[in-house]
Amino acid sequence: MLQERDLIEEAVRLVEEAGKNGITLRLMGAIAFRLHCPNNAELYRKLDRKLSDMDFVSYTWYQHDIRNLLKVLGYKERIPTMAMHLGSRQIWLNKKGIVIDIFFDKLCMCHNIDYRGRLEIDKPTVPLAELLLQKLQVVNFTEKDLKDVIILILEHEMADGDNETINVKRIAEMLSNDWGFYYTATTNLRKIKKGLDRYNVLSEKAKETIKERIDFLTKAIEEYPKTMKWKLRSILGTKMKWYRTVETISK
Repeated sequence: MLQERDLIEEAVRLVEEAGKNGITLRLMGAIAFRLHCPNNAELYRKLDRKLSDMDFVSYTWYQHDIRNLLKVLGYKERIPTMAMHLGSRQIWLNKKGIVIDIFFDKLCMCHNIDYRGRLEIDKPTVPLAELLLQKLQVVNFTEKDLKDVIILILEHEMADGDNETINVKRIAEMLSNDWGFYYTATTNLRKIKKGLDRYNVLSEKAKETIKERIDFLTKAIEEYPKTMKWKLRSILGTKMKWYRTVETISK
């Protein structure tokens, strides 16, 4: 059984090895959250938030280079399924049982997150705004998602930039063109505020900080001008399915 420290070190090593070979590869998912929240590392233990695998994103034109690199590093590629083809996705495993999931250009799950032009902003992870959006796009929001989000928001302030802050302008802009994503995200933000009271390990001050930051983000989302596409889709609301059903790929 791999220790979490080994998993994190291996994930960072892959980003560094990719960089040495001229490949842009960035971490997303639970390990990326952990790397960005050193001041609240103890909360992960108290909340019993464990790591299990690694998630990455890169650009489409690096698919062949990444395949060659991972083969050299001892990883074995899973036989692609239809979902993996449609989502421009690769899944790899190595002899130690490490599983890595790589998306290209976009995360295509319940909603789409476009990473093109954003992977150069941070390293070894995607920017904080996209980290948060990765969780907010989940229709069946889980306990693991909730734990990751509350720690991320507790650790980082909301602002209009990406310098170790959660870029509210980026989030609001993305949601202003997609009513479905907007609906899922704002629904999840309400769930997060409500779910805070379940965790006694959080101080009242921490809970208040998280709630204030969620309110700040929600206000920015609501006030950002919406596109005509958003307005037209909002008329139908939830009478019409607003999200994509995600096919589960066994790892």
